[in-house]
Amino acid sequence: DALNEDANGRSIQLRTKPNNFGTPQFTVLLKEVTREDGEVISGDVTTASGEVSELFAKTLTSGQSWELEKDVIVITSRDVADEEQAARADELMAKLTSKAFAQNL
Repeated sequence: DALNEDANGRSIQLRTKPNNFGTPQFTVLLKEVTREDGEVISGDVTTASGEVSELFAKTLTSGQSWELEKDVIVITSRDVADEEQAARADELMAKLTSKAFAQNL
C-alpha cells in the first residue's frame, strides 16, 4: 500500500502487503537523488501511487557520453519507526552525498 509520495523529497513510503505466511507487515521508505560530477542535479520529478520518477534530458554530440550517479536510501520500519523514516533518510542522504562515489564504497 502506498502511504506517501514526496516529489520534493524524491521519496516514496509503502507498506508491505498482508500475507498468509506469517510474515509481519512493515513499512519501507525509498529516497533517491541523482548526481552529475558529484553534484546533486534536479530533473522533472513526478510521483504516482507507490512510485517516484525523475526525467533528465541532455543533448550529446556523436561519441559523447553522460555519466550519472544514482544514490538510493532504503529504510524499513524494522529499523526506524514509520514517522521517523523521512527524517532519517534525509540524514543518511546528506551523509552519502557529502562524499564522492569512490569514498562511499
